[in-house]
Amino acid sequence: MHISNYQGQVVSSEKILKLVAQQQEQITQQQEQIAKLQALVETLQAEIRRLKKLPPKPDIKPNTKPGQDESKDDSGSDDDTPSGNSEKPKVSKPNEKTPKLHQYPH
Repeated sequence: MHISNYQGQVVSSEKILKLVAQQQEQITQQQEQIAKLQALVETLQAEIRRLKKLPPKPDIKPNTKPGQDESKDDSGSDDDTPSGNSEKPKVSKPNEKTPKLHQYPH
């Protein structure tokens, strides 16, 4: 199978496959390099904190959606949420029709 490029030249599918394979290899190498550089940055940041006598970086876990937190017990023993439902209960909020309980003088 042959495909025309943007200049009207015919390019074989073998050349396209070879180009795609080269691009994938380059992407993989770049991903590995990024991972190494990120580790180096963390090491250097820790060294800076040590030299400045700052406290170490806190171990903060990323935010998770309800139900995705593995550290919680899934036994359903929470009294705050209905069993099988990890969402917050719906609470009616006051609006203009809600009677005011306390009126303070102005």
